[in-house]
Order: sequence, then structure tokens, then C-alpha cells
Amino acid sequence: MADNENKVFINGQIISAEKACISVFDRSFLYGDGVFETLRTYNDNIFLLDQHIERLYISAKLIRLEIPWSKEWIKEAALKTVIENKGLNDLILRITISRGVQKGGVLPEKNIVPTIVLTTREIEDGRIKDSWKVIISTIRRNDKRAIDPLAKSANFLNNILAGLEGQDAGADESLMLNIDEKVTEGTVSNVFIVKEDVIITPPITDGLLRGITRDQVILLAKRGSLALIEKSIKIDDLYGADEIFLTLSSQGIVPVTEIDRNMMTVGNITEKLISEYNKMTDE
Repeated sequence: MADNENKVFINGQIISAEKACISVFDRSFLYGDGVFETLRTYNDNIFLLDQHIERLYISAKLIRLEIPWSKEWIKEAALKTVIENKGLNDLILRITISRGVQKGGVLPEKNIVPTIVLTTREIEDGRIKDSWKVIISTIRRNDKRAIDPLAKSANFLNNILAGLEGQDAGADESLMLNIDEKVTEGTVSNVFIVKEDVIITPPITDGLLRGITRDQVILLAKRGSLALIEKSIKIDDLYGADEIFLTLSSQGIVPVTEIDRNMMTVGNITEKLISEYNKMTDE
């Protein structure tokens, strides 16, 4: 890291991570009342920064949080944070916006001032796996009529509980169903299956986050003249798939080699998409 010390961005200032702090009355700490984005750098460049910032604003709007900073200001903050933390490895960058500090009351005050924090961590050798084992979680995804999964909220407990279930089972990721038993997404990833050379991914209407990497993979499939449809996926579809892969910003495309202890093959379509995605990140 620059100067051998991790730096963070808080409310317009770059400071040492050891000295960084937020109030114990911050609503992100008290209630998970905020939104966030997780991004990845490749060769010291932030990948798909504009798309992530756009989704950050969509999330904020969905939870009725008014962001007082411009998109350009947040973009500059992200670039500044990465520059301050350049090291030997690529970085995971997280942008978090809390509704702000308030000493009492569940409902936010009208004059509350949001808090913005940007942090980074290095992607070290061995932390990225070439494939994942997954389970189908018994934890159901929050119903979109309660908390819309399109909002990437700092209240991540739904995903955490499903992830802990996967961890207990020795899995790398847990796939979550909605209350209608349809596949939505993983705790940190979007889901794709391949059946008879057709790529299938659940529609947003089934209750999932619109993944930035998910959108890129859909574009890559179309450019490569690969058949792709968005339609509901059931458990039997997962078990009967020829290929399964997941998408997420920190790793791109990850093949699934085991689901509920059933072995899966990394097929040609998954490998082709990984190759095309890697070309895009190399650029």
C-alpha cells in the first residue's frame, strides 16, 4: 500500500485506516440504514465505476435516502481512494453511504446529513478461487414487497444468514429462493445455468439485485451470438443444468463445480464467457 498504510475516505477526507471512525450514533451502525457498492480494480483502474455509481443512486432512491453529493464527486472520491492505496495487488473498493448520525428515534430526522466512507482491501494470492461449491439455502430471499432486493442495502442480514448456512456446509456460496420457490441469487452473486446450449438467468422480477457483472455477461453472450433467456429457475433446473456459473464484481465469472454435493462440469459456454470477460478486464 502507499506509504505502507491503508487509507480510507470519510466525508471528503483521506485519513489513516487506524484513525478512521464514525459515530456510534450513525444509522448504518444502529439500523443498517444505508447503501453500498463493491467494486474491483484491474491494473490500478476501477472496473465499471460509472455503472456502480449509477446503481448506488438507484439503491438510495429505493430506501428514500437523498445523496447530497454529485456522481462526479463520488467518482473522484473513488479514484482518489484507489490512488492512495495502490500496492502490489488489485483492490476491492467499497463505497458506503449511511443516512447519517442521529442520537435517537427510528425514523430519520429531516435535516440528517449522510455519511460517506470509501475503503479498500488488497486481493491477495489464494483468496480468489477458480470454482465454487454451492448449496441451496433454506433461508428465503427477502420478498420484494417488503425490502426490494434492487436496493443494495447496508442491512445485509438476509444474505449473511444464508451465507452462514453455506459456511456450515463447507460451501463457498448459498443460492437463495424466493417465497415462490424460484431461484433469485446467491448471497453475493447472480446465478446463470446452461441447458442444451441455452444460457438461463432469473429475471429481475423474481426478486434479485440487478448485478453489474450480470449485465456485462448478458452483453457478452449477445455479442458472442450465444442463446440467452431470462426466465424463472426452479431447484430441479439447477440439478438438471449442464453448467452453472455465478457472477460478481470481485471475481467476475465463477464456475460451480458442486451443488448440494452433486458434482458439476465446467462446460464450454462457461469457459468461453470467462475468456471474453477476462479480455474485457485486461483492456
